[in-house]
Formats: sequence, structure tokens, C-alpha cells
Amino acid sequence: LESIADPNESKAYDLPIESESILLKPLFTQILQDLHLEESKAVISAKFHNAILNLSLKVCQLLQKESGIKTVAISGGVWQNKLLISKVIPVLEKAGFNVLWHHQIPTNDGGVAAGQLLTALYQTGMIKD
Repeated sequence: LESIADPNESKAYDLPIESESILLKPLFTQILQDLHLEESKAVISAKFHNAILNLSLKVCQLLQKESGIKTVAISGGVWQNKLLISKVIPVLEKAGFNVLWHHQIPTNDGGVAAGQLLTALYQTGMIKD
């Protein structure tokens, strides 16, 4: 989906949050509606990515409201998606968040391996606090 997304599409599917749950049914309904209307795959992909972007901002804002924390760590395999990472960082920063993300250690399995190595080195005493 990342490779076919229309980079100029600004519309997004709605991904509502209700009672601390993300409601996925509306997302699938909207995608199916666009498929029925023969919307291009590039636009559908972009609207999906923009929905994830908007959801990320909403969740961060909700958590910030509850906790007061303004630092966001972006981690995990989904952030291998260069389209998402390139869009979410500036959106979160514009909203006042301090954003931490992988840029020296690879996302996903490479980062897991690096963490395991550091843990092992710490446990053997080869590295200290």
C-alpha cells in the first residue's frame, strides 16, 4: 500500500475512537464504498495512510491530555513504512510533541536484535549504567 499511495491525496478515512477502542468497521465500510465507486487504488491507499496518521495524532493527544507527557516514541515494525514515518513526525512535532524514533538502529527485527545484544552485555557486566 505504501508504494502505490497518491502523495498528493489529503483526504482520510475516519477511524473513530470510542470507549478507548479504535472502531475498525467504519474504516472497512469506507474502503468498500470507495472500491464500489471505482476509486483508484492510489487514492484508497493514501486515504488509509492518512487515517493512520490522523489516528496516531488523536491517540497521542488523548494520552497527553491524561498524562501531561509530550514525548512520543515511535517504535515497531509499522514505522518501517517510510510514507507514514515521513508524515507522522512533522504532524506530531507541529502539535507540540517531542518525537523520538529509530534513525540509528533499524526498526523491527534489527532493533530487537540490538536490544537483545545490549541486554546481554549489561547482564554480563560488559557494559555499565
